[in-house]
Amino acid sequence: MVAASIVIRIFEKKLGRLAKYLYISIMPVFGAVVIFFANDGKFGAMILFPKSYLKMDSLVIWIFIGIVYVLALLVAVVITTRTYELKNIVTIKDDLLVSMKKLESISEQAAERTAEISTSTGEQVAGVEKIIHSMENVQNGIEHLSVILNNR
Repeated sequence: MVAASIVIRIFEKKLGRLAKYLYISIMPVFGAVVIFFANDGKFGAMILFPKSYLKMDSLVIWIFIGIVYVLALLVAVVITTRTYELKNIVTIKDDLLVSMKKLESISEQAAERTAEISTSTGEQVAGVEKIIHSMENVQNGIEHLSVILNNR
C-alpha cells in the first residue's frame, strides 16, 4: 500500500483530481487482493466459482468488511459536514453581498442629498449676501440722510 501511495504521489499532478480517488481506493483494493490470495483457496476461485464468493466463513474477512464500511461512513460524515459548512459560508457571503449593495445604494442616496443640501445652502448664502449688501446700502443711505439733515 505504501508503494502504491508513493506511485500516486509521483503522478499526482498528471492524475489531477483523480488522485484523491486513487488514494481512497488503495485500502479496499489491497484488502480484496489479500482476501483473494491469502485464504484457503475458496476466494481465490471466486471468479471461476461464484458460489464460493458468498462463503465468508472467516472472522478476518468480516473484520475487514466492517473496517471498510466504518471508513466509508466516516468519509461520508466528513464530506457531509464540510458541505454544510461550505453552504453556510456561501449563504453568509450572499447575504453580505446583498447588504453591501444596499449600503452602496444608501451611500449614493446620501451623496445625492448632500449635493442637494450643498446647492440649497449655496443659494441661501447668496441670498443672505444680497440681504447684507442691501442692508449696507440702506445703512449708507441712512448715514447720508443723517449728514444732510445735520447740515440744515
